[in-house]
Amino acid sequence: MNTIINKIIHNLINNYGFVVEKYGDNVNNSDKLVLLKYLPDGIYSVIFSNAYDEASNAMFLRKYLLVKGQKFIINNIIFLESTHNYIPSSPFYNYMLIDSKAKIILYSNIAIDSLRSSVENSLFSRKHIKNNLFSSNQITSIIIFLNIVIFLYSSYINGDIFDINTLILVQLGAKVNSYIINGEFYRLLTCTFLHSGLMHIAFNMYALNNIGRLIERVYGWKKFILIYIFAGLSGSLASFLFSPYVSVGASGAIFGLFGAALIMGLKLKKYINSNFLGSLASVIVVNVIFGFSSTGIDNYGHIGGLLGGLLMGALLFNKKNALAKL
Repeated sequence: MNTIINKIIHNLINNYGFVVEKYGDNVNNSDKLVLLKYLPDGIYSVIFSNAYDEASNAMFLRKYLLVKGQKFIINNIIFLESTHNYIPSSPFYNYMLIDSKAKIILYSNIAIDSLRSSVENSLFSRKHIKNNLFSSNQITSIIIFLNIVIFLYSSYINGDIFDINTLILVQLGAKVNSYIINGEFYRLLTCTFLHSGLMHIAFNMYALNNIGRLIERVYGWKKFILIYIFAGLSGSLASFLFSPYVSVGASGAIFGLFGAALIMGLKLKKYINSNFLGSLASVIVVNVIFGFSSTGIDNYGHIGGLLGGLLMGALLFNKKNALAKL
């Protein structure tokens, strides 16, 4: 464990501008190390603990930082020998849980996620890190890959990557109400893998890459698939019921992931950054307002996907599993 801590300290000092200071532990009459980064709006701190001293370490550090008279954030990296259902005892600091035997990150709440890559570089070789990151988000990567391949194929047929002809999209499986009424129900799903142009797929895949990896990690890859497909179908069904227009895009499924993220934020509000829910809600509201104020956007698909994601998120969310996987 000391070797790993030394690597993390070395990395944060040399690459991120942290400095080392000592603060007092009045219980054990000893000094503890803390990494500090002094920023214009306050102090960003990192300490290292185990299951027995994580609360006391943070408490003594809090007293030390209060004396400095600046705003501060405490990030506690906790090394565990036994990981069975472990939840840190205090909510006033961010934390990361590391299995000291397996040398893997078990959990890091969103507020401390910026330290994740630095810690992973200290735990593993670079090759191991890449493999581990891919395996933990492989479904998101696969879905993005499928969307891009299908888009490139439609662009090839179309002869233009910026604006795909509607007839080609219909031929490939777009949502067309009259065709669905006549029994082509597969279009409710296939339309979620089609996009109308380069900007359309670029925005959607950017959003999917960000929110998808979070949901896959928190819910697990099997539940992630269920949420994604159900939300996509919910969005297509809402579009079918309320919009007569041809429709394509992964937006409904992505809005469903936002819905699942809202459920996660509500269930884990004691363990994550207090700004998470507000920021997420703002993103959803802004996108919905933008959709209703613009033309050519399937708002019913977005709302249907969001509701589908909220429903599946509520049904599938498991707090203990989420805390271990976040």
